[in-house]
Amino acid sequence: MGSDARTGEMPAIPEDTVDLGERLDPVRTLLRRTASADQRAAAALVDVLGPRIHGLAVHVTGSSARAEKLTVLVLRSCLRDAADLAASGLPGEAAVLDRARRAAVATDPSGDVRSLVAPDLVNDRTRDRREVDVLRMLLELPAAQRALVESAAQGRFSYTGLIRQQNAVLLSQVLDHLVPFGGPEDVETRALAALDALALADVGERLRLRELTRLPETAGIHRHAIEAAARLTLLTAVPPSRDLRASVLEGYGAGPAAAPAPLRPPASGDAETAYRGDYATPVLGTDSQRRMVGPPAVAGGFHSSAAAPSAGSPMTPSSEASPPPSAPDDARSPHSPSGRRTRSCAPAASADGRSGV
Repeated sequence: MGSDARTGEMPAIPEDTVDLGERLDPVRTLLRRTASADQRAAAALVDVLGPRIHGLAVHVTGSSARAEKLTVLVLRSCLRDAADLAASGLPGEAAVLDRARRAAVATDPSGDVRSLVAPDLVNDRTRDRREVDVLRMLLELPAAQRALVESAAQGRFSYTGLIRQQNAVLLSQVLDHLVPFGGPEDVETRALAALDALALADVGERLRLRELTRLPETAGIHRHAIEAAARLTLLTAVPPSRDLRASVLEGYGAGPAAAPAPLRPPASGDAETAYRGDYATPVLGTDSQRRMVGPPAVAGGFHSSAAAPSAGSPMTPSSEASPPPSAPDDARSPHSPSGRRTRSCAPAASADGRSGV
C-alpha cells in the first residue's frame, strides 16, 4: 500500500475493533479458521494474544515460570474450543482474555502489585490507540482510585461489606468509561458485572448477577464489562522469554507436531508409501521403514545392529550392507567339536598361481 503522493504519509486505515456489529473482529476470524484446523491461523492466534495472556499471568502469579505454564494451558484450551469461542456472544479477543483472566485469578494471586502507569512504561504506550485510551483514563484518576483499579486488574480485591460494594461501583464506572455498558442504570447490576468481569466475584455475587442479567438488555451490561476488562490487559502485556508456539501447537491439527496416527497395514494391492527421508529423519517413513533406518553404511564393514527388512519394504543402503540374519554358517569347522568358528589357514593364491606363505 503506497503513500499519499500529496503529503508523503501513509493513508489512513480503519482500525479493526472488537465491535461485533458492523466492523471486523480479527481474533474471531482466527478462531474460526483455527477450528477448521488451520495451522497458520492457530500460530497467529498464539502470536497475537500470547503476550497479553502471559503478561496478565505474570502480574497475577508473580512468577514468569508459572505464567509460561499457564499461558500454554490457556492457549491450548482456546485452540481446542476455538469453535465455541468464535460462536459465543463475546468478541473473539474478549472471549479468550476472559478465559485467561479467570484461569490466572484462580491460581491465588501472589507477589507485588505493579503500577501500570510507571514512567518507564508510559513512553512505550503508542502501538495501540486503545492502549493509549486506557492509560489516559488511569492517569486521570486520583492516586487512591488508580491503585484500586490496578490492584483489581491484577486479581487483588480483598474487601468486604460496605467498602466492597463502594469499590465495586467505582470499578464499574472505570470499566464503563472504557467500554460503555449501555442498558438500564442499575447500580447493583453494573457493580456485580464489573466484579465478575475481573474474575473477582464470589459465588453469591455470581448467582445474584445471573438473576439480574436474565433479560437481554441487562445481559449486555455484563458482556460489555467483560470487554472492558479485556482492555485492561493491554497494560499488563509482557512477551514470554521464549517462543511458546511449539509448546502450544503440539498435538494441534495435522501438522508435524501432531501425535502419530495409529499404524495400519497397507491395503491389499496398494503399494507402501515411499520413504522420503534419510537416517536422520525416520519420522517420514512407515513403521516398517523406520525399523530399517540406521546410521549410514561404512565402507568395508557393516553394522550388526541393523534390522532385517520386512517383506514388501524397499531396500535402503544401510539394509543392503547388512547380512541376512539366517545366513548359513559356512565358517564352522567340521574338526571343531565345540562348533566354534575357526580362522581359515588356507594360503592365498598369488596372481601367477603360486601359493604364498
